[in-house]
Amino acid sequence: MDDMFKQISVGVIIAAIGGVWVFATTRASTADVDVVKQDVRQLEDALESDLDVMRENIESIKDNFHDARMDQEVFQAQVREKLGIK
Repeated sequence: MDDMFKQISVGVIIAAIGGVWVFATTRASTADVDVVKQDVRQLEDALESDLDVMRENIESIKDNFHDARMDQEVFQAQVREKLGIK
C-alpha cells in the first residue's frame, strides 16, 4: 500500500508542477502589462495629436471653401451686372 501511495503521489506532484509551470508561462507578468499600458498611452497621445491636426485641416478646408464660394458669388454678381440680368 505504501508503495502504491508513493507511485500515485509522484504522479500527482509531477502533474501539479507541470500545471503550475504551464499556468505561469501563459500569464503575463505585471511588468509586461505595464509596458503594454505605456505603449497604449503613447499611441493614444499620438492619435490625439493626429486628430488635432486633422481638425485644424478640416477647419482650414471649410474656410477655403467658404472663401471660394464668396468669390464665386461676387463674380456671378459682376457677370449679372455686366449682362444686365437681375
